[in-house]
Amino acid sequence: MPELEEWWRSVGKVDKVVNLGEGAFGEVHMGKLKLRNGRKVDVAVKLAKLEVLTKEQIKEIMHEARLMRNFDHPNVVKFYGVAAGQEPLMVLMELVNCGALDSYLQKQEQPVEKKNEMILQAAWGLEYLHMKNVLHRDIAARNCLYGDNKVKISDFGLTREGTVYQMDPHKRVPIRWLAPETLKMAIYTQKTDVFSYDFIKQNRERVCDEITACAIGRKNPAQAPHSFGAWLETNRTHLGRENAYL
Repeated sequence: MPELEEWWRSVGKVDKVVNLGEGAFGEVHMGKLKLRNGRKVDVAVKLAKLEVLTKEQIKEIMHEARLMRNFDHPNVVKFYGVAAGQEPLMVLMELVNCGALDSYLQKQEQPVEKKNEMILQAAWGLEYLHMKNVLHRDIAARNCLYGDNKVKISDFGLTREGTVYQMDPHKRVPIRWLAPETLKMAIYTQKTDVFSYDFIKQNRERVCDEITACAIGRKNPAQAPHSFGAWLETNRTHLGRENAYL
């Protein structure tokens, strides 16, 4: 299968080291992957026991893997491949050492300047995904990882290709940070992701009051840090309009 050459890995080249906990489809381990050039890198190894998964779940895992192999950005978690040949199936991803962004911020209080930087990095990651014409559909702090001073968007199980996606109204989806227009009309667009992205600044007192003030129009976006102000100003023009996020 030529199309799989760059991301189909040998099980023998993966060493599981430490069990990190449970993921959506099974255990997650820290491991070592030996690359073709002989170098070893730390990876997160997601284990999927195929005999206990439904066909729909297996399809979702492989869909996520096929999407992620096309991503290459410092603020999007790196995908190293899939290792198969024996049970369990192993999905190999970049190891981001501090874990989920929401948990990290709950445990490690950060100065406003650092939170500004985190929010900006998440914006860069989302901008990249949209440039690749994909909709994440579950942007939230719990689906961003943090490590080595970088925020990386992860968890692409709901991600779909294109700029518009008609949701199956009978399927369960996370709704806490979902745009009301999407809930009403069951249509996702890039603006739906932008709406959800705004809630990465959830628990506003934890993250960035200055950027929040820009978002709701109480402060000039030029006062927001770095290039975030211009990015936010572009997207804020949709606020307050009918079907603003569709």
